[in-house]
Amino acid sequence: AEIMASRKADKPLSSASMPKIIIVKALLDLAQQGKINLEDKVTIRNSLKPKNYGAVGEESVTGIDIISEIVSNKKRRSSGYANAAIDIIGLMRLNKMAKAYGYKETFFADYFLPKANYRGDKTSMTDMGWAMFDMVTGKGLDDKHHNIGLGALNAKGNVYIVCNPNDLDGLDLDNFMIKHAQSEKDVGVLFRIKGVKNGKEYDRIIALTVSNLKQRTVEGDYIKATPFGKKVVADVLDISRQFGSYFKMPYISRKAA
Repeated sequence: AEIMASRKADKPLSSASMPKIIIVKALLDLAQQGKINLEDKVTIRNSLKPKNYGAVGEESVTGIDIISEIVSNKKRRSSGYANAAIDIIGLMRLNKMAKAYGYKETFFADYFLPKANYRGDKTSMTDMGWAMFDMVTGKGLDDKHHNIGLGALNAKGNVYIVCNPNDLDGLDLDNFMIKHAQSEKDVGVLFRIKGVKNGKEYDRIIALTVSNLKQRTVEGDYIKATPFGKKVVADVLDISRQFGSYFKMPYISRKAA
């Protein structure tokens, strides 16, 4: 694998939910090592700290449930589930694992400290690109745990998020994967596209974020998007679609953008 183009990709940034893919990898690694059991049930912490999590109520879920929700956010509880995962892994161990994986600019903050904020999490787009690559290739994972990760990341039902309807010819939907991200000041998307175009195979990973915006992208409930947020998300996805189309070409410039 090689980095084909980048711009400020090594800069540490707040990037909302994007680093959660590393939490998923850590859970899978620990499960494979026999240190945790993904079938065991855990209780999601019912807490008003940090404030954006809200009180989710006492909910008993398995590690498999946690992995699925962290990626998909189908129940709108991705952040609460991610915090449960960090409780299982251990914050210090998670940060050590991230560094051991080679993610040099990634750091997970302790959200429950006074005045702490989950935007204290930092990562770079280089780290995120390699994290997706490691999940796609199953680096260090056996088939069982690799398939759990691939199943959580598969998003063929959401392919229109980053691909134009008229640009799906040759796209391998079974291997389309995405982790979207949005906080009150950050919006990003991390995805993998694979397929065949003009008789040539392509397999690309694209990481894109805008961070530390001056206006909020979500309301105080951390769910409903603001008008500004809707525009930013639309712009990010439009750029993603352009990148997706560009990187499907069999030959592209390797000069940094």
